Amino acid sequence: MTDAAVENLDDALPAESEPQRAPSLARVLLKWALKLGLLAAIFTYLVKTDRLKASDLQALAQRWDLTLLAMSFYIPCVLLCAFRYQMLLRALHITAHFRDIAAFSMVGMLFDLISPVSNGGDVVKAIYLSRTSSVASGKRGVAIILVSALVDRIVGLFALFTFALIVCALAWPQISGNANLRMSALIIALVCLGGLLGFFVLVSEKLEKSALRKRLMHILPFHEKIERVYASFASLRHHKGVLLIMLVLSIFNHALNCTSVLVLTYGMEFTTVPTASAPGVPATLQLVPFLTVLPLGLFLNTFGFAGGLGGGNVAFEFLFTTVLGLSGGAALALRYQICGILYRLFGIPFLIFYRHKGVNPSLE
Repeated sequence: MTDAAVENLDDALPAESEPQRAPSLARVLLKWALKLGLLAAIFTYLVKTDRLKASDLQALAQRWDLTLLAMSFYIPCVLLCAFRYQMLLRALHITAHFRDIAAFSMVGMLFDLISPVSNGGDVVKAIYLSRTSSVASGKRGVAIILVSALVDRIVGLFALFTFALIVCALAWPQISGNANLRMSALIIALVCLGGLLGFFVLVSEKLEKSALRKRLMHILPFHEKIERVYASFASLRHHKGVLLIMLVLSIFNHALNCTSVLVLTYGMEFTTVPTASAPGVPATLQLVPFLTVLPLGLFLNTFGFAGGLGGGNVAFEFLFTTVLGLSGGAALALRYQICGILYRLFGIPFLIFYRHKGVNPSLE
């Protein structure tokens, strides 16, 4: 079903069905109370756990120009990711409006703030979309949309390492002379190779038709639904062109994201790693080594609360000290995470005021 068909269906519903009653005042007030209570809980959580402190905001406010510039790159990133996800949904025969995807992505990003991983809001985004999208099978597509959100995230992570691999290839003369950078390049290459092999195995026709796989899957509860979801996922082998375009869009998205982090570095001072015999001294952050380790840092930043806090700080500091020989990685991660928190808060008006465009006929 095309977007135009869904829009025509939306237009036809009022004429063919009885007018829907307006929600009662008590129901409206209850919804608003729940939404505002959720927002209060998010802010309380961030403040009580010291994940959003006045001193951190003050540090960013001192260079507000760099902060705003860094956050401005998030806007095209969200739009690119929404368009990429819409391409994936169409490949899986799911119709969803771009406006809905972009809005629910912002809502999902807001829920990242209370998730144990920085992309936990993908589940919320998928649940919202399952109520407003049209699945070709005519059945409610919560499961397949959840899987599609996972696949979309995996494509994004694979593109992150692909971007790092491209940097390594273009700057190999500068990287080859550094043992730590060579090791990072090797890890990145292995991740890219393993990701490709894993994908082609999982979507292969041989595995899809494997009697052993079907017997093993039959043991699982709800195996019929799981089988349908897997069949939809395996059908992606027929959409390699779509996946390639998604990969290119994701690489461009990560280039914007890395540029955002790079902007934040201009407001910081880095030092060499202090030793027992010598204190750290101011040092310049070199672009090529930085771009080589940054994708690894951004990947590890996924594991942490409220946009990567905790895990991301440790990861950045470890990579900076062991690979780049610099101190200041944790501070850079903190600034990046605070910018992420501030941007995620823009999901508040979408959570409270947004009215979806799409209609899922199976839910009528």
